[in-house]
Amino acid sequence: MGGGPTEFIGKVLSNKMMKSVLVAIDRSKKIPKYRTVVKRTTKLMAHDEHDECKVGDTVRIKLCRPLSKNKSYTVVDVLQKSKVLHLGGRSYSTSCWGRPSRFSFAADGA
Repeated sequence: MGGGPTEFIGKVLSNKMMKSVLVAIDRSKKIPKYRTVVKRTTKLMAHDEHDECKVGDTVRIKLCRPLSKNKSYTVVDVLQKSKVLHLGGRSYSTSCWGRPSRFSFAADGA
């Protein structure tokens, strides 16, 4: 394991897999030559043992041993649950950027 950070905080993009989530990690990178700051997003697969993460949740993930080809992180805890919108008889979960996403539906009973 390299000398980089081992814990990250990010938003869940997808939870369609069993015991796995896709987490987006946002970071800012400074470009001194042009005196600008550029936003970068990294998508990481993480292991969610109890399937408690939903789309839009803010989670803390930690580096662990490789669990599969793409999965080397584990969800430590859910920091903030996502909000659910009720529009026109359907429940929409807010996407990672605060806008309602038509592809991320919440459970009908919720």
